Amino acid sequence: ARQARRPAVFARDWPPTYGELDAAASRCAHALHAHGGQAGDRVAVLLRHEASLPAAILAVLKAGCVVVVLNPSDPPARMHQVLADAAPALLVTDAASRQLAQQLAGAERKVVCWDEIPAGPETAPAISIRSDAPAWLLYTSGTTGKPKGVIQTHRNILHNARRLGRGMEITAADRIALLASPSGGQGLATIWCAWAHGAALGLFPVMERGVTGLDAWLHEHQVTILVASASLFRNFLRTL
Repeated sequence: ARQARRPAVFARDWPPTYGELDAAASRCAHALHAHGGQAGDRVAVLLRHEASLPAAILAVLKAGCVVVVLNPSDPPARMHQVLADAAPALLVTDAASRQLAQQLAGAERKVVCWDEIPAGPETAPAISIRSDAPAWLLYTSGTTGKPKGVIQTHRNILHNARRLGRGMEITAADRIALLASPSGGQGLATIWCAWAHGAALGLFPVMERGVTGLDAWLHEHQVTILVASASLFRNFLRTL
């Protein structure tokens, strides 16, 4: 509300302001309830690395549900493992990933398509969400066996975002690059470090393109903070 006219996201598909992001996420949250989603349900999100991904994540949280992010580029076996463990009530996707989403959902759960969400209320559903309620279900890499789910509460996410924000001295003038998937802790922290401080979040599809063109993208969008794993950062430096 404080930053309604400032840019919230910059990506290939959509550059919403905070006001536009809030309205779109609220419409989606109401659509999740209309499809039977209830507070406390897990909701899987299967979207490309574009602006609709963090917007749908915000919608799941507004609906009082728990976010479970799936990556379209992951092996189907891993996605099936995550779905079997998380048992989400709904799956949010886009037109590009719809066929895959329907295959994964089967007859057990409904698929909600971000591109087809109807007009609806642009204010958040009137529900109460406890600060210690689960907000996110992160899954480990599974290198030692099956992926294991780790719960993040609303309070924990906010605490980490504020702690990291103070450490990096983030302000609303910053433009922060999101390279990692929100299915992991780094991607989750990057989203909320930006949004908790009114900064703009930029999505670069590193899982599709690698670091090709990253340097030009950083300059074009005047990115002020780059968050990356050590291995990705070293690979990026080698290309410069």
